[in-house]
Amino acid sequence: MFRSNQKEVFFFLGILLLAFVSRSVFIEADAPLNLTWSSSTFSDSESRAVEARNLALFGQIYPIDCDLPKTFMSPVMTGLLYPVFSLFGVGVIQLRLVSVIFSVLSIALLYFLAKSFSGQKVAFLSAFFLALSFPAMMFDKIGFLETFVVFFLLLSLFLFNKSRNGNSFALVAGSLASFCIAFLFKPTAIIFVPVLLVVLLASRKASKKPSLSQTGILAIALFVFFGIISFLDSRFFDLSGGNVPTHLAFSLFEMLRNFTIFFVNRIFFQSAVVTGLALIALLFALQEFLSKGFSASKGRLLMASWLLFGSAGLALLSYQPPRYFLILLPPLSFLAADFLISFFDSKKFSLPKLSRLAVLGFFSWLALASFAFSIWSVKFLFNSDDMTAKAITVLLLSAAIFVIGTLLFLLVKRKQGFSFGVSRKARQAILLIVLFAFLVSNLVPYFDWASNPKYTLVNSSRQLAKDIPEESVVLGLSTDCLCFETNLKCILMFYTFNNKQPFERFKPSHLLIKSGRDDKLLDKIYPNGWRNRLEFIKNYYVGRDEIGLYRVKN
Repeated sequence: MFRSNQKEVFFFLGILLLAFVSRSVFIEADAPLNLTWSSSTFSDSESRAVEARNLALFGQIYPIDCDLPKTFMSPVMTGLLYPVFSLFGVGVIQLRLVSVIFSVLSIALLYFLAKSFSGQKVAFLSAFFLALSFPAMMFDKIGFLETFVVFFLLLSLFLFNKSRNGNSFALVAGSLASFCIAFLFKPTAIIFVPVLLVVLLASRKASKKPSLSQTGILAIALFVFFGIISFLDSRFFDLSGGNVPTHLAFSLFEMLRNFTIFFVNRIFFQSAVVTGLALIALLFALQEFLSKGFSASKGRLLMASWLLFGSAGLALLSYQPPRYFLILLPPLSFLAADFLISFFDSKKFSLPKLSRLAVLGFFSWLALASFAFSIWSVKFLFNSDDMTAKAITVLLLSAAIFVIGTLLFLLVKRKQGFSFGVSRKARQAILLIVLFAFLVSNLVPYFDWASNPKYTLVNSSRQLAKDIPEESVVLGLSTDCLCFETNLKCILMFYTFNNKQPFERFKPSHLLIKSGRDDKLLDKIYPNGWRNRLEFIKNYYVGRDEIGLYRVKN
């Protein structure tokens, strides 16, 4: 028994260590350019940390005295990062290490949740999937709000699930507090409210209704919380930066268009293996719910509801950057692991008709994709001189050949009388294929990034500190990223809704102007011309963007 516990602790800590190392290696490096279609990996995390930076460096929200509203755009993020920046200084490393720690803690929470729902094997595999997910590894190290939202949602579910076993008021209060913190990080967390209600319903005893006291606590607490937020918003903090109301669809056409955008989001393709397995598991969960109701497997029911409600909420948004979908990776990881372990452990594994089609489609897609990639790989190896790319391609080609060969072997065995889902050897082979495909599809792009990391963000920021005096006042929409490694007085804007002119309002000494975006904004603010008031100094190159540094003439 003791040796068994030792093994569990060893594997659990090993997964957490793997997650920490994969996220903290080259921690200052830029994220891959193909991770997302926007430039958010170079600006969004710093823009949310800028208030903590200013408090640590200048003792106030803004680095200069101005008429901007004294409200916190990211109140919880500021409260979390301010002591870190005060103790260890301001920088990209400090910001990203905090994010990495919270992402590792999220993996630990998913492990304990999965263990309580479906046992140790599912727990290990769920944590493994989330730890080595390529989009999770990349996004978690950047410091996006979504990383922190995922942690507090998992903590909320963990505590709420625990409270149903012990009927503890303290655990219910802790769960609601965790959800409220997640909401204050980003309002998109509101899509998690139905999941808490499902926990309440799924945890009832066979012939009893949910506890009226806890139902009342949940309803009253959420009502009071959202009432307080409505009163305080725009007075002490500004949650409009979450962009939820401004991107909601209100017409049928917009909803259909947004749903179309949702299904082609690149994070699903970057997590193709886990997504495919989770969708099959979702069919199982739906079938189980239809036959058993809330007496169905609690883990599948809760994670399926998280995936469905989360997807429905995100699909209503017209703005759907891949980082928003980090909130779906925990349920995807759990459902994929639960399906694989159920498939492997069952003595007699039977699929619903709809799930059979899904399984057939998934493995057919895997085979066709491998075959198509094999053809492309052969052409690439003959035409490319890049040895690193060739090595990666050979690895992928070997994976593709392995997948095709194994699937052909299974097909031949089936024609010889092999019964799908009964033979344990066949299930072992399928399990190995899936795990191998998961590792290749996630680790190959990771090592491709790690083989040649770029440091355009931190290098440009540190160069800016050398190019202008420390007492300079820098204005622009790119100051969040370029000023983060400096002690410069930077203001993240050109104008506000009152249309006051920035030169006269803030009296900046320098401007940072992103070509093709900021110059157009300045053209609107100063229709009679503004370029004659500036002197060009140099350009900085951050990711795909060219950002010009200008001195404001007296």
